[in-house]
Amino acid sequence: MKILKRLMLLIFIMFLAFYLGNILFFSNKDGLKLTPSVKATIDKSIPIKGVAVRDEEVITGTKNNSTKYVVENTTKISQNQVIAEVYNSENDINSLNRIEEIDREIAVIQSLNTSATAVNQEVISKNVSDSIRKFNSEIDAGNLRSVLDNKNNILKGMNDRNKILNKDVDYNQKIGALSAEKEEIKKGISGKQKDINSASSGYFISYVDGYENLINQKNINDLSMEQIEEIINNKEIQSDYTVLGKILKGYKWQYVSVVPNDAIEDVEIGDYVELQFAAVNDEKFPANIVDIKKGDTKSTISIECNILNESLATIRNQSAELVLKTYSGIRVNKKALRIVDGEKGVYVMESGLQKFKKIDIKYEDDQYILSEVNTEDDDFLKLYDEVIG
Repeated sequence: MKILKRLMLLIFIMFLAFYLGNILFFSNKDGLKLTPSVKATIDKSIPIKGVAVRDEEVITGTKNNSTKYVVENTTKISQNQVIAEVYNSENDINSLNRIEEIDREIAVIQSLNTSATAVNQEVISKNVSDSIRKFNSEIDAGNLRSVLDNKNNILKGMNDRNKILNKDVDYNQKIGALSAEKEEIKKGISGKQKDINSASSGYFISYVDGYENLINQKNINDLSMEQIEEIINNKEIQSDYTVLGKILKGYKWQYVSVVPNDAIEDVEIGDYVELQFAAVNDEKFPANIVDIKKGDTKSTISIECNILNESLATIRNQSAELVLKTYSGIRVNKKALRIVDGEKGVYVMESGLQKFKKIDIKYEDDQYILSEVNTEDDDFLKLYDEVIG
């Protein structure tokens, strides 16, 4: 009987050792990589280089250091509306700019939340951090209006935080000092010479880039593919910084590119797409394909967007990603793909054992596969399965 018990114990120990060894082998074997399957989104896109085409009217006249704009970029204006003022000197402009800055600072101080408590100190600190990040991003993108707005948000947040830490702070003294400075500055302004009015209605832009008469919505259909390519690749077009600016006649604009035929073989007129510009913080903008002119090996493609802001108004000769479609599903490294009995799938680890699970491929690129999420059939890959490979 003792021999039988020892034999059974030995068998149990061997089985346990085999089981644990199997787990250790598959978990730690050299080259065996386990990756949790997660939900992901992948864009099917192609890199393109193109030029923005708009209906633009250059404003007649010139500007200098004594010219002050009274409307912001992309503001919708009417015919004969005042868009700028001409003063006697550059010092007048500097004084007026300082007065505007003082007004913004006073408005920020007056809007401080007098009920701020230590409870929302963390929220205020986070808002300041977010504003600083946006401030840096808007500087990179050249959005001067947004830069000023974020500067004021930073100032307000810091003042709010200061009120929490020092509840005895009296901002009336600060407001009084700013108001006194403002009145003193006003005394030194010599005067305005004249107003400059817009000859037509539209969306105001305070600068030109030299492309306005070279390529626009009036002549785009008359330009050959070769001419458009030359404009896209031309790095010598210069801006005239003395021109007052321009009027965009509408908020719709086009991005025109020349691309290889095989890159857009599945693209048709009317398709809804997205444009993504690195120069605009990689933000995606909805658009649609409005024209395709095919050549022997390349095509001219026109993409229309009806979003207009200061960032997009600066876009002209820029590279972009043309996002044709966006897919969502369970992401799998393509190296993990296996075919068993004609079924595509991957091996996963379950309780220390390898198990084959099927996948339903929605999209794949050179690196990843996206599988349809199937919550009903256990034979298919699930979220957070440990994928081998």
